[in-house]
Amino acid sequence: AGEEVLLDEEAYSLRYDPYLRLDVKIGYQLNSKTKKISQQFFLDLQNVTNNDNIFVKRYNPVTQQVNDVLQSGFFPDILYRLQF
Repeated sequence: AGEEVLLDEEAYSLRYDPYLRLDVKIGYQLNSKTKKISQQFFLDLQNVTNNDNIFVKRYNPVTQQVNDVLQSGFFPDILYRLQF
């Protein structure tokens, strides 16, 4: 008990289920007349479909179970960038 058992013949044989994730990013750029300053605005919508996709599986030694860790759900992000 408490020892790792490696099964070389089964290495890389398990795979996660296919998943769906749609990310949408739109942006707008404003350049100054002298071209010394540029401003950018972005709206980034991550996981628009809000699917519960598995990020990783982790073993919990306390419960002796393998638990799924999910990716984040729908996540909107707003970005402003000033370049000079």
